[in-house]
Amino acid sequence: MNSHKTILFVRGSQMKWQPANEAAQSWSQDPDFSGWLENIGENQNPAVWQNPRTQVRYTTEVQTLKIAEETATLLVLTPEVPSFFTMLENLGDALACGFVIYQLADNASPPLYANAAFRQHFGEPAEGLLAQTAVHPQDRPALQRALQQLKTERGTLRHSLRAWDKTQGCYCAIQIEASMGCCLNGERCW
Repeated sequence: MNSHKTILFVRGSQMKWQPANEAAQSWSQDPDFSGWLENIGENQNPAVWQNPRTQVRYTTEVQTLKIAEETATLLVLTPEVPSFFTMLENLGDALACGFVIYQLADNASPPLYANAAFRQHFGEPAEGLLAQTAVHPQDRPALQRALQQLKTERGTLRHSLRAWDKTQGCYCAIQIEASMGCCLNGERCW
């Protein structure tokens, strides 16, 4: 099933929904969808169909049309576009490495996002990367200089440091890779 296309079904005088476009063909074979489709009555506007396997949500609209003495009902399912942060969470949680996004306004801002791998190894992220208790105290000054350089030059950062890995109970060498980006509110983030 293609989850990125508008799905069209039509119902005429035979009172059974029929696929009206190529994208709808495979949907008519899905037992979950077929059961849902059978329960849609005349001029009923169901709000949302959510595919139980992909979790993609579709807004739905039912329209009744009269064409040359024949009445037809059209069901339109349009995939909802997930928010940026929903996509980010799905991507970040699939990564095996730690992944954190901070806003660059200052070094005391809370993170915008931290994935499960980061939290598992280093705990909940603190207010700003420099406040991370996981960062080895001797490595904080060099990290601060590297972050300042990133802010000033607006390029990329690749910096190695030691961080306390709570699952292993010791400091481990990690590498931070960061680049400038723009948050939804227009602020710089990395």
